[in-house]
Amino acid sequence: MSIPEHKIESVRRILSAWNPVGASAADLVGSDNYRTEAIDILADISSERAAAKIVQQVISEAFNIDVSLQDCQMPAREIWRVHVGPSR
Repeated sequence: MSIPEHKIESVRRILSAWNPVGASAADLVGSDNYRTEAIDILADISSERAAAKIVQQVISEAFNIDVSLQDCQMPAREIWRVHVGPSR
């Protein structure tokens, strides 16, 4: 399954605005600015209920940081809306 580029870009922007890695973003995130993580999240997300857990897992593993499930709730809701699109 190919993920549409507009969805990847939308999720990348959500993650970038949230910026869970904080001040060290430039060093940790690199030149793709959360693109890889956006793809990983979109590939794994299967339900709105699991969205925050997927975001937490992907971000924690990608950057070796601890992010709480609570901190992931808002970006996960936005990402879920992107994932399901306007027609659902």
